[in-house]
Amino acid sequence: MSSTTIKEIIIILITAWVAAGVVNYLADVLPVKRKLATPKCSRCDHAFNITYYILWPSKCPSCGKKVEIRHWVVRISLMLLGMFAWLYGSGIELAFIPALLVIIYFLLVAVIDIEHRLIIHPVSIFGAVLGFVIGFSLHGINVTLLGGIAGFICMLMLYLFGRIFMGWLARLRHRSSGEDALGFGDVILGGVLGLFLGFPGIFISIVLAILSAGVVSLIYILVTLLKREYHANLTIPYGPFLVLGAFVMLFLRNYLQIALNW
Repeated sequence: MSSTTIKEIIIILITAWVAAGVVNYLADVLPVKRKLATPKCSRCDHAFNITYYILWPSKCPSCGKKVEIRHWVVRISLMLLGMFAWLYGSGIELAFIPALLVIIYFLLVAVIDIEHRLIIHPVSIFGAVLGFVIGFSLHGINVTLLGGIAGFICMLMLYLFGRIFMGWLARLRHRSSGEDALGFGDVILGGVLGLFLGFPGIFISIVLAILSAGVVSLIYILVTLLKREYHANLTIPYGPFLVLGAFVMLFLRNYLQIALNW
């Protein structure tokens, strides 16, 4: 391995490390403040400097609360995905920085939705701008806009169907109302991802999201049944599966095509 290659790897890992700090910062601040703000310890309200996220976060210097495991999961994931973007980014006609920005956005959506069951508007607005730029560079304006419209309409139909089904289920169980299967944030996310993927790629992405969510839900139900902890009002965040489907279509489409042909 040449010194140039080693130097590139070091730069990629440092870039991914800093980007992971930004993702963790945004995931802590945006769901609470809906804007950029000073991050604070959830236990003692001690204000953190942004370098706490970027350098080496370990514990709160005031109360000693340890950093959440999510911080390290995001860091490791982003460094691995950063290396992947460097090695494979050219395979989808995206340079390293645009590919890394897409991965950062996808990861931020997944983390916030898993922890808070939210697809928040500031993240969606950023995703729409990024998705339009990426989609335009990959597909052109017509395919990009059509993908955004198709993604929004498709998720809107699923959202309305889910509301009708959950309402019927609530009446069947003699309850006043049922919890929505999808949030409207998922509908907006469908439109945003449609900009990234264009038409008809967004349809395949949504199908992949539905299949992966179904598999994970089935596994989760089986585990809770075995542990005798199952309850009927089980809901899972849908955002991570939507971005997973989009990630496959953007970065792993060739492998998906090979698998389908096989």
